[in-house]
Amino acid sequence: ILLGGDEGISRLNTDGTLDPSFNAGAIGSVRSIALQPDGKLVLGGAFYVLQGTNHSGVLRLNANGSIDGSFNYGPTVSGPVHSVALRRDGKVLVGGDCHILIGTNYIYGITRRNADGSLDANFNPGTSWGGAVRSIAVQTDGNVLISGNFTTVKGVLRPRVARLLGDSATPSLS
Repeated sequence: ILLGGDEGISRLNTDGTLDPSFNAGAIGSVRSIALQPDGKLVLGGAFYVLQGTNHSGVLRLNANGSIDGSFNYGPTVSGPVHSVALRRDGKVLVGGDCHILIGTNYIYGITRRNADGSLDANFNPGTSWGGAVRSIAVQTDGNVLISGNFTTVKGVLRPRVARLLGDSATPSLS
């Protein structure tokens, strides 16, 4: 059992006792946890610099709780991450009250990272978002459900819930 919160993350044994072999240290506020098939954890939250490295709200831990230095943590996310979700292909969806500056454009609300953590340049959710993405769920068909306090998605009225269809560079809405 994994527990995340304002003080970081802990792992419990099946009997409810704290697992001393899991040592993530003080990492800040953890708001979302996604477990990869290899036992690594992708975290979303309000943490920025850990162990001298910029992690900008997205962090991947090894199975023992140590920071995975092989994960690409750029570009910088500005604002807290509320939700992370894994796709079957290993890509990671990141949502929150945050944005990323790409060139001269801001991507707000949701981004997608490749399995190595680098930004997936083929995913373009658009720039006209009316609020934060609080929750992400990947459906078995690959479509993505999002919810939050947004009113518009890609400039279309979608109060608080929307579905991104397909895996194209610019997924359509439902």
